[in-house]
Amino acid sequence: MGRKRQLYLDWIKVGGAGMIVMLHTMSNTMNAGGFYVSDFRIQVWYVLHQFLFTAVPLFIMATGAGFLSTGRSCGYRDMGRHIARIVCCILFFGTLFYVVRMLVERNPFGPADLILAIFQDNTWSHMWYLYRLLGLYFFIPLLWAFMNVSKLWEQAVFAGLLLFFASVYPYVCGMIGFIPARILPVSGTWLFCALAGGILGGLPVEKMRKYRGLILAGIMAGLGGVVWEGMRQTVMSEEHPFLLLLAISLFAQTKLWCDEKESFPGMGKLAGNMLGVYIIHPVFIHICVKVLRFNPQLYLPVLTVPLTAAAIYALSVATVCFLRKIPIVRRCLL
Repeated sequence: MGRKRQLYLDWIKVGGAGMIVMLHTMSNTMNAGGFYVSDFRIQVWYVLHQFLFTAVPLFIMATGAGFLSTGRSCGYRDMGRHIARIVCCILFFGTLFYVVRMLVERNPFGPADLILAIFQDNTWSHMWYLYRLLGLYFFIPLLWAFMNVSKLWEQAVFAGLLLFFASVYPYVCGMIGFIPARILPVSGTWLFCALAGGILGGLPVEKMRKYRGLILAGIMAGLGGVVWEGMRQTVMSEEHPFLLLLAISLFAQTKLWCDEKESFPGMGKLAGNMLGVYIIHPVFIHICVKVLRFNPQLYLPVLTVPLTAAAIYALSVATVCFLRKIPIVRRCLL
């Protein structure tokens, strides 16, 4: 299979990064407080929070599709440079963002505090995603080897088992108030998303078109579940069944939609900057709220929050593009 650019993966990365920036802008400014929040506004916040969190499984599915369905070799020797890059990002940006935070908050710190903060994700960035991504990269060669020797139905069964034990089973137990002694770790959800992305990414578009009605039904059911959980003021995470259903359906629909579209210049380059956008954007949010003392929730939030998120997104993209012009950054970090 040839290594050509997958337009639908570019759209998922660019759109998913925008959703993440919007989610964090909305959450951080809400948590800042200092204003009255009505019950209806809280419910709207929860619904939007649930929907925007769909970006996390979408990102992981795009990662799985990029590695497992494009014909590239993904053995441990091939994955070494990807693993090394994530480790460098954790150390470099963890150090940088912690120092910036301490300087702004005027808190003293030492080398031990710095090391502890990096490993405890106590910086001005969301390093947890990088830690999870690092763990996933260690499993990608195993998933790649499995997909090379297994049939489609075997892959589907494996993905279904991961989905059940990592998402459906814990959710049902929580609903009925039964706490099991042991469940699979949350990382099982990431393995599922990566495998699902590889399976869907490898399916021919012609075959997927036959299930367009089922895909649209999945989108509607996922959205319904997101609204229902939001109205109950439930905080969902990436392992929630409704979010995974919505993410899988949106992933498949995006692939179908992009098959009928032409790429435009710069889309691939823009998509290549999205990991950097994810890493850098929280710093600009903290600067906005804690340094500039600007909270868009205090004004007309239906307009100011999206506009603030768009400005932070654009600023993050511009910063990453600038940083990637530095050879060592482009080679080792972004």
